[in-house]
Amino acid sequence: MIDDVVLSPTPFVGRDEDFARLRALLDPEAGSLGAHAALLAGEAGVGKTRLLRELALQAQEDGALVLVGHCLDLDAGALPYLPFSDAFGRLRREHPEQADLAITAAPAIARLFPSRRMMGQVEAEDSRVDRSELYEAVYDALVTLAADQPVLLVIEDVHWADESSRHLLSFLLARPSDSPVRIVASYRSDDLHRRHPLRAALAEWGRLDGVARLALGPLRASDVRQLVHSLRSGPVTEQSMRAIIDRAEGNAFFAEELVAALDDSSALLPLDLAELLMVRVERLSADARQIVRAAAVAGRRVSHPLLAAVLDLPDNELDQAIRVAVDSYVLVLSGDSGYAFRHALLAEAVYEDLLPGERVRLHAAYAQVLAKGEIPGTAAELARHARKSLDQPTALVASIRAAKEAMDVAAPWEATRHYEEALALWPAVHPDSSPGDPELVALTLSAAEAMSAAGHPFRAQSLLAERLASLPDDADTADRLWLLHEAATVEVSIALYDEAYRHATEALALTDGAQANEGRARSVALLARTALEVDHDEEASSWAMEALAQARELGLVETEAGARETLARIGQRSGAPEEAERWLIEAVERATSGGTGAVVAELRVRMTLAFLYYDLGRVDEAIEQLQATVRRGAEAGMPWSVHAMDARVLLTLAEYNRGNWDESERVASVVGDSPPPYAEAALAAAATLVMAGRGQVKLLRLLPLLRTWWRKDALIPVNIATPAMEMLQLSGDPIAALDIRDEIAASVAASWGNPLFLAQIRLAAVAVGVAAKASRDWSEAERKAAVKRLSPVVAKATEAAHGWVSADAVRPLGPEGVAWLDRLRAEWLRLRLLADVDPPTPSELIAAWRIALESATADNMVFEQARCQARLGAFLLAAGETEEARELIDAARVTGRRLGAEPLLAELRELGTAPRRSAANAAEGLTAREREVLSLVAAGRTNRQIGQALFISGKTASVHVSNILAKLGAGSRTEAAAIARRDALID
Repeated sequence: MIDDVVLSPTPFVGRDEDFARLRALLDPEAGSLGAHAALLAGEAGVGKTRLLRELALQAQEDGALVLVGHCLDLDAGALPYLPFSDAFGRLRREHPEQADLAITAAPAIARLFPSRRMMGQVEAEDSRVDRSELYEAVYDALVTLAADQPVLLVIEDVHWADESSRHLLSFLLARPSDSPVRIVASYRSDDLHRRHPLRAALAEWGRLDGVARLALGPLRASDVRQLVHSLRSGPVTEQSMRAIIDRAEGNAFFAEELVAALDDSSALLPLDLAELLMVRVERLSADARQIVRAAAVAGRRVSHPLLAAVLDLPDNELDQAIRVAVDSYVLVLSGDSGYAFRHALLAEAVYEDLLPGERVRLHAAYAQVLAKGEIPGTAAELARHARKSLDQPTALVASIRAAKEAMDVAAPWEATRHYEEALALWPAVHPDSSPGDPELVALTLSAAEAMSAAGHPFRAQSLLAERLASLPDDADTADRLWLLHEAATVEVSIALYDEAYRHATEALALTDGAQANEGRARSVALLARTALEVDHDEEASSWAMEALAQARELGLVETEAGARETLARIGQRSGAPEEAERWLIEAVERATSGGTGAVVAELRVRMTLAFLYYDLGRVDEAIEQLQATVRRGAEAGMPWSVHAMDARVLLTLAEYNRGNWDESERVASVVGDSPPPYAEAALAAAATLVMAGRGQVKLLRLLPLLRTWWRKDALIPVNIATPAMEMLQLSGDPIAALDIRDEIAASVAASWGNPLFLAQIRLAAVAVGVAAKASRDWSEAERKAAVKRLSPVVAKATEAAHGWVSADAVRPLGPEGVAWLDRLRAEWLRLRLLADVDPPTPSELIAAWRIALESATADNMVFEQARCQARLGAFLLAAGETEEARELIDAARVTGRRLGAEPLLAELRELGTAPRRSAANAAEGLTAREREVLSLVAAGRTNRQIGQALFISGKTASVHVSNILAKLGAGSRTEAAAIARRDALID
């Protein structure tokens, strides 16, 4: 195998269509598509070399002789015919017998072998070789080599080719033969300036018969995403992913470099990449470089009037310099009156290459022009240039204005950034300002509102806590009141209930003796809500009724909606769900009538209504409310606010429970979004349920990323607990599964201040199930130790369930809670039976699993229903009740196949009751194409080989194979082949 044709460490992604097209063009049996040569164009780093390596590798597998030659950027010092010498030199090293054959057939080509081109190596009596003789010799050598096997000649980077090599290549392209000789030449399209010598050659080659031209475009965003995941073993946040996709712009090399730099927070741009990008800029004229530097300070794009005003060059010099930058593919036209960098990374590289003084001067020039208002610009642009030019007063004013403008157009994420910059600038601009300065307090409140709407509640809480702590005793009462309101509101949204109740109590104390006004009404409503969260139900009810009355009197729609929501939750707790539903429906109506100002209240109320429906087992209605919450949050420009995000998480879980796993994955997916870290972590935790159900052990790589959020949001570890335990077991470490249950239970208990939280039931049920399954491989002592370890876990979960429905707190456990409690009892009996510790009788065990199945079915927990069917079926088989067992196992298998639940299917296969499909039924379910694929599967072909045989991509072949396995009920390709032969589905 030649040096270049090795499997590259860089995965081959996103080029299946280009690869198939290139192969088809060079296939002598491809009919009208056939060609004897192809010209492959693409910008630097887009993936030409990787594609050619794959082509060469495939050609070698097909039995072809592959010759690869490279052109080098040696300017005038290039060796004539360098790529051909390179190709023949490799032939000599790797296939000496073939090299001798070529020289015998065409002796003149010996002059192109590297050994004959070194100083002192050419014999004095050697005569000169005529150019036409040399060309004929190369042609004859290739034809001779092709007599026994196809020949593929690859010439890379012909934009650097010397003139002699271009002429020789012209000769070969113009003279096709009947021999299986194929030629592919690649070049950089972005290096071809107007006077590049290759331009004329390409025009000539493109007119030749049998010469095809292919342009390799940028990778799609999905391809870059796949590339990043294949290069990065650990998790990549969606924000990092989006940054790589946006900055790489479909260039594979750029993406690779950015991935490599992910762990290097000190570098904005990898050094090697920056140096490569700057090569093109350094070749520009002095005026053009000045233009490019000024444009880089503006950003990715700049308008012509703004650039001209900043540079203040004569029009003719400005136009000429811009023309040079455009002709060199550094800048491109953008719209009717502007310019953009060809690549965003090129703008970054130029900017980073500027000296500090240059940056400051250019930013100052932009700020001065924008401040005059003569040329259109935004407050955000002015803020950036003023800040970078160290004009802090201007930057502060512009940042606040930019933040307000962002909030006005429902863009809280941008507003958050501007407000944070303004807060950072405040001390420098107002060094003598007090922490209680009304303007600073107003800025803090606005920033906290933006942070919460943008999905950064923890940052908002930290900011407000810091401002409250620094507030002097003589601060304005109104300022303190609104800071306390905002702090309590944020704290209750992130489950800091004790702090929220304390701040709400302080806020209400500030309104003592005041007449009914907005501050008093909001304080009362807030105290009612927080009192409920700390289980002061009677106090909450009293304050909520007062808040409702004041809100009605003052026409405060948002406050009224919040009071109604509190009263509804009190009704739900007291066992009056119908009354709670009525309160909530009225609250939604009031919130939606309040315009945009009541959006947060609407989102919160809808979420509470969804929870009510969910607890009542009215899952369809719950999902409708969750969908409405997610949709309303997006419409209001706050899709990542706490309530909108919580709705999306719960919707992910609801669709999972209903067995709509693809929809669950879709809801949880943040692909294409730029979520804040908290929202991404919460959704990723919910999405792991489907991953675990389908046996994707890779979810374990998410644990380090999600662990950092466990103490901040207890629902994240609660949601990931079940998947983590199941996947640790699947990976062969059930003890680690039990350990992580203990860790998560301790973390959640600490966060909520309650060791008897309701999720203890599910965590215990799954942990006991893990131990029961693992016990088959454990010794007797290990099984008994597991029972001893899990006995207090089961007891605590049972205590949590009983406490939830105790007489002094009449709260329905809910269908899901009941289902998990019944499942816990059944799993506990299973473990004790297998461990022989106070074992139940077979009838007790079967009865417990029947109850668990009924509960899972009643709550429409589709996957858990199937698992209960499988485990009940197993015990029925053991009891000799095979007919009922088979019905249950078959039903579970249908669900498992529909969901793609491989671990469940593996559990069912162990039972050995797979139904035999008749040949007629199997044949009826297969399409004609699937029959072809099945024949090749039975012949032992890989997906790639199937694709080649049927002229489809390997990915399409994989889809066909998956469909065939599902239709035949086969667990593997081998099993599918056996079924096909057994039932005469193939010849």
